[in-house]
Amino acid sequence: MPSQLSQPKFNPWFASIFWLFNISLLLILLVGFVPFIALAILNDAVRGDVPLSILIPTVGLIGVPATSSIMGRQRNRSAKTTTPVPPKKTAQSVPTSMPPPMPMHQPLSLFQIFFGIEAPLLMACTIRLFFLRNLTPASGFLFISMILGSIALVHGLLHRHQQPSRASWAHLAGLTIMLVLSLYLSAIALFYLWPVLHIVSVGLVYLIFLLPIFFPLLVMFSGWMIMPGGMVILSLKSWRQILEQLSKRHGKTLPRAIVAAVLAGWLGILLLIQQQPQTQAFQLLEHEPQSVGDRQALLQQSDTIRKGLLNAYLSAYRYPLLENRTMVSLYQHYLGWPEAVADAIQNAYNTVLSPFAYQGSSADKDKAAQLYAKFFDTPILRGEHKAIQTAVQSNFNRAEAKAGLLDINAERVALQQQDINITPHGDWAEIELHEVYANTTWDETEILYYFSLPESATVTGLWLGETGDRTQRYEHTVSPRGAAQQVYNDQVRRRVDPALLEQVGPRNYRLRAFPIPPVGRDSLPADGQPDKMHLWLTYTVMKQNNQWPLPILSERRNIFWTGSTKRTLNGQAQPRHNKGSNTGNPENNYNWLPLSIPADDTLGKSQTTPPSPSGHQVPLSGGYIVAKPMDANAYQYPEGQHFAIVLDGSYSMNAHKQEVVDSIQWLKDNLLNANTADLYLTQAEATQAKKVNDLATFDPEDVLFYGSLQTRQLLSQYQQAITSIPNLRSAEPTSKSTLQHPNAPTPQLSDSPYDAIILITDSGSYELTEDSSPLSLSVPLWLVHLGGLPSAYDDATLETIQRTGGNTATQIETAITRIATQPSLGEKTSLLNVVDGYAWFLRQTPDPTVSLADTDTATKTTATIAPMAARQWITQVSQAVKPDELNQLDAIHHVAKENSIVTPYSSMLVLVNAQQEQQLKDAESKSDRFSREIEDQQLPDPESSMSPVSAVPEPAEWLLLITGVAILGIWYRHRQTLTPSPTATDRLALKQ
Repeated sequence: MPSQLSQPKFNPWFASIFWLFNISLLLILLVGFVPFIALAILNDAVRGDVPLSILIPTVGLIGVPATSSIMGRQRNRSAKTTTPVPPKKTAQSVPTSMPPPMPMHQPLSLFQIFFGIEAPLLMACTIRLFFLRNLTPASGFLFISMILGSIALVHGLLHRHQQPSRASWAHLAGLTIMLVLSLYLSAIALFYLWPVLHIVSVGLVYLIFLLPIFFPLLVMFSGWMIMPGGMVILSLKSWRQILEQLSKRHGKTLPRAIVAAVLAGWLGILLLIQQQPQTQAFQLLEHEPQSVGDRQALLQQSDTIRKGLLNAYLSAYRYPLLENRTMVSLYQHYLGWPEAVADAIQNAYNTVLSPFAYQGSSADKDKAAQLYAKFFDTPILRGEHKAIQTAVQSNFNRAEAKAGLLDINAERVALQQQDINITPHGDWAEIELHEVYANTTWDETEILYYFSLPESATVTGLWLGETGDRTQRYEHTVSPRGAAQQVYNDQVRRRVDPALLEQVGPRNYRLRAFPIPPVGRDSLPADGQPDKMHLWLTYTVMKQNNQWPLPILSERRNIFWTGSTKRTLNGQAQPRHNKGSNTGNPENNYNWLPLSIPADDTLGKSQTTPPSPSGHQVPLSGGYIVAKPMDANAYQYPEGQHFAIVLDGSYSMNAHKQEVVDSIQWLKDNLLNANTADLYLTQAEATQAKKVNDLATFDPEDVLFYGSLQTRQLLSQYQQAITSIPNLRSAEPTSKSTLQHPNAPTPQLSDSPYDAIILITDSGSYELTEDSSPLSLSVPLWLVHLGGLPSAYDDATLETIQRTGGNTATQIETAITRIATQPSLGEKTSLLNVVDGYAWFLRQTPDPTVSLADTDTATKTTATIAPMAARQWITQVSQAVKPDELNQLDAIHHVAKENSIVTPYSSMLVLVNAQQEQQLKDAESKSDRFSREIEDQQLPDPESSMSPVSAVPEPAEWLLLITGVAILGIWYRHRQTLTPSPTATDRLALKQ
């Protein structure tokens, strides 16, 4: 006997709304959303650059109305196929007393499809994609509650005619939450109801003229406005049905108690997680700690402080209603209502939307950044890089071109090819690095490298090219560092090709190139635009331990490489590098470069063994530069010297506490037996360092590292300490361990009793330093960076190191031995430097023991180490140059330009047109041509930035994906069971 299926009553009025809304929405999405937003997101998704937090709502925004339309169409078909066909009456037909079959699952009506499936999912996708950037506990809880409620509503609709079971209790809990959320959304919609009606009424005047545009928008907005109300009606009906079913079976008390418990628990959790952490963080840091105990108490609260300051800094990303005045704008400014009424509506609106409102002001962002840097001794952009990047990138917008701190380790420009070419000349070599970059985004993008080279290595060339043709590449210009930086940054703003290579430390370099052409150009080969960028960099370096050293990466921005990157060495293909051995950042998938290349791998065919280190001599203005190899036994520990040891007491040193302990112990074991040393402890908010007279009994475990201190503050505290200690400045000065350039002004006697100052610190925070002048120190200043060298130094610190004849190291032993080592010197000689296994001298006359010409005996070619010699000369002369002495700086720059090298005062800039060259010429004539600014990238404004998307999905996105799949699966399963398998009689009746 055919099934007796009672069909939901057909409502032609709502059917019209259903189909008009979905057709209008799909039309608007296909015309306005897909071409301008969705295609860009999907294009990035193919490359793996888009997370589920963006991809799922994007697909859902298109897929939900499309699927709902299919479900509506299938509903009509199901209604037709389930219509019972009465059998033909025959004489043999006899009445039967069999009871009618139990009612089977009814198909969902259009009303149920629209408000039970489409509306919740569509609202969830839209809110997540356009309204919520970075989920907070409160917004995430509401979002997840809505998804769970949607599952309960759909499952309950599809099982509404079954007998109550254990799943019914879950239905009751889920529908209770869904009903509350539907009422909540309806309350929000009521605030917009009158403004929307007013806009529609005004727009009706133009309906006749703009019908194709206005009518779909009118239908779409009307559908959005009725969604919350329809969800309330459907949720309430389903909730009452399941409540009545359970009440009939278990009595009224238990189901109502369950409802009350669910409401109380849900509201309690919402109120609990709505507490924002920045309030407590600001209270903890409101007053400066007055004692060690106060500082220790704050350090114990560091996690609370970190979370609170981060929440305040990301307030614009986490809270859509930051200082919201939407209702005032609508009701007072647009509708012309009285100010008091508009303010009342605004206050009510803020109360309703409190889970999405920030409990503070927009000024808290800058306050949080300052307090974070002050407490944690690092910029918040670095200290919370992952969390900030996730927040900023949780957006449907695309990336900015400028490479900032948020672009660290971003993978936008692929390194397609890397060629290393080494030309040996005995114990030194010329090395060329050639790289090919291909953009993987639609935006012009900047790449940036921070890297280091051996101290004696010298950069000699930089080129850019649109192809691999060397004859067509753009050549570098050696320019004063300030002028080069100014022109580069200006050209980046104009989106014109430049490249800039700067020396930002004794061995630190910064390389930037812009713009890498966007990916779209490779599909338009006929437009004449390049689709890749080629870059060449050359430098000279001395051989060390039978190895040719290569650049060591400390930071990368926007550039990435994979196993498919083509790599060659002197034309021979090379395998991919092992993970993590040539970078200060372990998050790189593969190495940028190997640490070094064995000299044996670059021998010519006529050579069987690499040449031994030998002396070199080149003429230079003012004399001859001589380089002599040093035996390992020539290095020694100091004797009879007096050292000042300055210990960085900032918070960031907590990460290197064991290294501090090991360094102090090394000093006790190797320095104090033949020398003396005073230890100076620096601390945040202090004016002078605390002197520790007995280093031998000092225990570094007792030091409390707290607050923020930069290099200038550390040294200023030291200077205040030696000024205030009686009889300290009157001590007899000792001889300096580094001789001065013979043509430099004779320095005054030291006003310090120490032979050298050794500052034990970490890599520091370049972005927190401020532009200032070099400190006045009269003895060598050595910075020992525990944990690795910084990416860059500010110019004031760099000049202080250079002027005192100091340097940097990563181990205390390296600094002490280089200070003390002095090879045997003859008459009329001056030592310039002892570095990388060679001693560099300046002589007035040629050294008869060293050949004047550098001739490679294997290839019979002549090459010169003049670039390296010039760099050593500039390093020494820098000790007598002041930043405001332009004549001396111009003289140093002239030597750099003459030898085509990069120095702390001279940078390499690649320009591609006459306009850039004229701008550089103008910049080089200014008085600030050697003044370089500190590059400090800030967090973009979420309302204006074009930010990339994060690759880190949040739990709510996983749940949204599961919800969509679950709802479609449940619907499909029950659609299959709507119609029983027809019998032979049914099939015959249908045919007839």
